[in-house]
Amino acid sequence: MNAVKPVKPSTIRLDFPGLTRPIHLRDAEPVANALQVGLSGWRPSVQAADASDNPASATHRRGGAYVVQSTYLDEPMDGLTVTGAFCAIVADLSEIWSEEHPKDLMLHAGGVVIAGQVVAFAGEARAGKSTLMARLTAEAWAQVLCDDVLPVQPDGQCLGLGIPPRLRLPLPKAVSARFRQHVQDNAPLRDGQYAYLAAETTAPHGTKAAMGAFVALTRLESGPARFHDLPKVQAMAHVLTRNISLSDETDPFLERAQNLVEGAVCLRLVYSDLEEAVALIRQAFCDGLIDIGPAMDLPPAPVLSPVALSDSWAQMAQVRLRQRGAETYLWHPQENSVLAVNPIAAVVWQLLSESQTGDAIAKTLAEAFPQVTPATIRADVALLLAQFEAAGVIRRR
Repeated sequence: MNAVKPVKPSTIRLDFPGLTRPIHLRDAEPVANALQVGLSGWRPSVQAADASDNPASATHRRGGAYVVQSTYLDEPMDGLTVTGAFCAIVADLSEIWSEEHPKDLMLHAGGVVIAGQVVAFAGEARAGKSTLMARLTAEAWAQVLCDDVLPVQPDGQCLGLGIPPRLRLPLPKAVSARFRQHVQDNAPLRDGQYAYLAAETTAPHGTKAAMGAFVALTRLESGPARFHDLPKVQAMAHVLTRNISLSDETDPFLERAQNLVEGAVCLRLVYSDLEEAVALIRQAFCDGLIDIGPAMDLPPAPVLSPVALSDSWAQMAQVRLRQRGAETYLWHPQENSVLAVNPIAAVVWQLLSESQTGDAIAKTLAEAFPQVTPATIRADVALLLAQFEAAGVIRRR
């Protein structure tokens, strides 16, 4: 992990209940206020920082913006708004929780308590998970645990960390007037990119409930909202690929994940209209009126065009590499996305810790795999970089 720079006299230390590693803030009172306003029921103690502290992250003001330095980032995040700094810090809080609670499964999923049980929602990037969780904060019958990281404790209870759902701005034109007004009234933290929904229906830190249902989200361009059966094997694959915990206890994790899936109703929610989806969720989990269609074949993934190998690329600073046994994933907490990668793809992503052209990467791989033709390697690299770009884990330089 990267070290955080030494403190200065004006630095304060925030200690969050349940965590041993603190957060440092220097000349960043608006960020401290944002944490007070944005986090639900998770109030840190405040004291002067000390040089002997071992902070997980440190935020300071520079000019009219903020810089966040974190042990989980290869380089500081600079030029952040108050909302951007809040976003970076809460991502670190999730990381610290995972690190200090290795027996918790940390599912990359949204979680909502409905009628006393948790309904977990997971989906591929752009499936609308965070928007749906934010929209559900407008409903009195739903208590939103999270939109991004759902800890599941060893006793099977899902835990709310008190982190509010985040919306990407601007809102889609198709959202309802009611939701638009809800965002206006309940998003005290916002900038031009994100808004956090600090509504009364956001569950306070420490809220617990057992999982009752696991829902995979599929958003289509058109068509009515409907539920389909989700085979247990597919639900298990969702859980396995969405565990972002730092624990290496593979066997216990597999057993717990299997128990979690076996004890839950597993469904796929297909929708195009957000309001229809919310109405259907209420009918299913509040009223018990649920019509489940058969398991469905998903539409094929869009075909990507290979990138130009002459272009230069580098890792997105926020992306974390996660490994679970033989499985490797790239997790982007700011984009709420998880990408499963094979060993070669993981190596390519690690090569991009420093800016490189596709040509340079292809040359490196050609030297490592002389039995493969250079033309094949170049074609594979061009397509892999396109996949990385689409997933938001690399950027052009």
